[in-house]
Amino acid sequence: MSKMKYQILAYEFIKRMLFAWDPDYTKVTEQEREKIAHAESSSFIDEDEIDWDNIEEYLLD
Repeated sequence: MSKMKYQILAYEFIKRMLFAWDPDYTKVTEQEREKIAHAESSSFIDEDEIDWDNIEEYLLD
């Protein structure tokens, strides 16, 4: 078997493992959960609070 075939098999295996673990990619690790909690408790702007039509107001110079 060529190297390329092994790479494809490895890719397919990893993809199947990922879908088995989290079929819709919504799970987060404990470290990610901590980062999200920290972001939400500090200067976090909720998406609903952003005026997307006037986004330039939020851009930093």
